[in-house]
Amino acid sequence: MSQVELDLDVIDEPADHIEFDLNGTGKAITNFAIILYGWSMYNVSTTTLATVNVYDGTDTSGSIVFPINLAANQSGRDWFGPGGIWFRNGLYLNVTAQEIKGSVFYRRHHGHQYRQYG
Repeated sequence: MSQVELDLDVIDEPADHIEFDLNGTGKAITNFAIILYGWSMYNVSTTTLATVNVYDGTDTSGSIVFPINLAANQSGRDWFGPGGIWFRNGLYLNVTAQEIKGSVFYRRHHGHQYRQYG
């Protein structure tokens, strides 16, 4: 079995945020690597379910990392700290129906350094 050594830099800074308002469409929230720490969103519709697909990428050709479903007039939030989720290729949100307003909380990803042994 091979060993892997991982060097990590500790970043002690607050997370940034980006606000969005998407109505049945998608948007590249970032076009650079990030660590996603959380999100807060609400469904503007008072009658219909809204779905947001969260992609690792700058469009829908990336991988869906997770979907978010919000019932009519529902808000939701999630926090992934302290480690967060690494989005290697950017963050793209695709609202498949309805209007979603909210924010994502992130830090720019500065890169990992890997060394493989054996």
